[in-house]
Amino acid sequence: MSESSVFKITIYHIILLYSIIKFNNDYCDKIIHIDIWFIAYLINQVGIDNYRVNFYDDLNELGFEGSFVENFGKSSGEFLDEFHAFLHLDIENQLEIIP
Repeated sequence: MSESSVFKITIYHIILLYSIIKFNNDYCDKIIHIDIWFIAYLINQVGIDNYRVNFYDDLNELGFEGSFVENFGKSSGEFLDEFHAFLHLDIENQLEIIP
């Protein structure tokens, strides 16, 4: 299965999960949308295997931040800063990260 196919399956499952647990509360709804976008952004930047396999394999030994830096090449804070800049792009540019 190609990386693109796995990514599409991952996004499909995230959207399916979202539709199952969707809250009526607008605040919770926005948090779920941001989580989905962050995961899509992260996978676009570092690849599906670094997110889906390597990061989780290293969690016990390195902890969250250590595994984050090891597998994604920068701290979670640095990634969040970049993600916030990404959120300010127009929707057409944001959608370019979706294969």
